[in-house]
Formats: sequence, C-alpha cells, structure tokens
Amino acid sequence: MNINLQTKYNLPVHHATLAYIYGIDPELQWESRGLSAHSMERQKIENLKKESMKLFEIPEKKKEFDQFINESIKIFMDITSGNENVVKKYFGDKKFYFVIGAMRSGGTYALTETCKIMNIDYKKRNLHMQHDSIPTYNYIFEWNNPKAWLSLAFEFAQYLNWARREYQEHDCIIQKRIAYAHSLPFLQKIFRDQAEYIITVRHPAGIAESFKKMENIDMSNISEPGGWKAIVKERMGVTFEEWNHLTYEQRVLKFWEVFYNDIVDFGVPEGKIHVIDFSTKGFETFFENFSEEKGKYHESSNFKPKQKEFIEYWKTDEVNTTIEKVRINWEYHGLKFPELKLL
Repeated sequence: MNINLQTKYNLPVHHATLAYIYGIDPELQWESRGLSAHSMERQKIENLKKESMKLFEIPEKKKEFDQFINESIKIFMDITSGNENVVKKYFGDKKFYFVIGAMRSGGTYALTETCKIMNIDYKKRNLHMQHDSIPTYNYIFEWNNPKAWLSLAFEFAQYLNWARREYQEHDCIIQKRIAYAHSLPFLQKIFRDQAEYIITVRHPAGIAESFKKMENIDMSNISEPGGWKAIVKERMGVTFEEWNHLTYEQRVLKFWEVFYNDIVDFGVPEGKIHVIDFSTKGFETFFENFSEEKGKYHESSNFKPKQKEFIEYWKTDEVNTTIEKVRINWEYHGLKFPELKLL
C-alpha cells in the first residue's frame, strides 16, 4: 500500500510494517520459511501477509499504524534532509551489522549465528524486517534514481523505526538484505563508520545448484528470478534477446558478476567489512574472530556444506575468467576476494 505525503509523493508502506503492527507471530514467520528455505511454505507466508491487512479493520491497530507511520515520517525527513547525525539521534552509539551476499551463499546462516553471538533472539523478531524483504529490491537497485530513492528512504525509515523500538535492550542491530550490494553508498551516507558489513561469497556453481533446488526450476523451460534480466541489462548491456539465448548457468554467472562487482564499483564504505567464503573454515574463522573481537562467546554449530557434482561448464575458461575479473576489481578497490571452491 502507499500513503500520500503532503499531496506530492505517494510513498510505499512495506508489508513488513503491516505484519509488525498487526502482530503476526515472528516464530510462525520463521517456521514457515525454514532456515535453509528448501522447505519454505510459500503459501503460508503469503497468507500471513494477507492476514496482516486486517489491521485496518481494527480501530486500535489502525491507531498503532498511524503512530508508527508518523514516527517513520520523522526519520524519513531526517534522512532526506541530509542529517548526518540521524543514526546518533535515534540509536546513540549502537552498531549496525548488515549481512550481504548473493542468494544461497550462506547469508541466513551468517545472520542467525551472528545474532546468537550478540545474544539476539532473531526468532522473536519480525522475519521480514530482519531478513531479505525491506527495503524493496527494485528501490535499492535504483537508489540513484530520485523517485526510487524517496521510496527507498521511506521504507528504510520504517525499518529504522522498527529497529529503534525492538532493539532498545541491545547494543547492536543486525539485518540481512542481499540487495544492499547494489547501494552501499546509500548506507554509507547514513551510517558512516557506525555500520559493519558481513559479505558472504560462494562459487557461482554452488549458488546455481542450490537456487535451482530451492526454486524447483524446470531446466526444460528455463526461468530466472524476477528482476535478474533487467539488472544484468542495466549493468552489462545484455539485451533481452541475448538474455533469452543464455543457459541457466550463464544467467547465474552474469548476475553473480554484477552482484559482486556492485559491492565495490560505487565506492567501498568506511565501516569495517568482513568477507566470508562459503566453506566450513570460512565461517568458523569469521565467527571465531568476530566473537573474540566483540568479547562474546560462540559455540560452533558445525557448518559442513555437502560436496556436490557439477557440470563441466563450471570448470570452463568463461567461468574462471569471470571470477578472476571480479577478484581483480575487488583488489583494485582495496578488498581481498576469497579463493572459491566448488561447493
């Protein structure tokens, strides 16, 4: 849904906000998704979204909604006015941690284990506020388009307002949103050194296989996630006709290249960046170093990805050259790109 602000802009109210105000049970949201998402109950998730719309039939909930939106508008005005102290104003010295990485690269695992280290019970907090939903992907991708930027800023204000309410007893806030890979300057302008970034990286072969399994992709009728085609066209100039002649694996590879290049191409933020390669050692090393750095305890949960068989395409020069180009780009911008294994 949208609201009209001063009759000039129609700004989006995200469904995560509606679910939060209506009071959808966070544990039920997480249960419907599942940690791996391979057994995600999509219809149940959609039904929960529809149920949250009933809040407008309940006067008390409508009043809560109006209050929340009014609070969010104040944060939105601070963001759009260029207030450099917006985070300090609403959160003091609390640190934000943003988990970023292409889909199926271990980001949910990074989120949940980081929450455990920082003593945050993620299952008691709204799934869609914490995990890959708000702000909307298209607004994030088009962050340098003025109209999209306003929608992005308003949805992000809703997220910040939720976080302000929900994390009063904690000294940090953690969110996973893979789309931030395309818009780190947006976060940099708001947070500066008050945010850290946890970036998970996986070989595109593993991403392709895992995504195919999760989405139950029919290889005889090639499909791809909504938006991939437009994203690759915008960044690489691949026409829709050219895209339609690419195999599923080639599409994954091109999206993977755009995704990890975007992390550095618009400028590396000043907040600390943690890079995790998708492997047992990669995750264990990060959690060990992170927990020690924060003075916290972490008990290993034995992350062990299964070794898979991959088609020969993933061993071709096309794939290796793409990975090498991304590695060189990262190193040019001062970031070390991990050595990737076929996992």
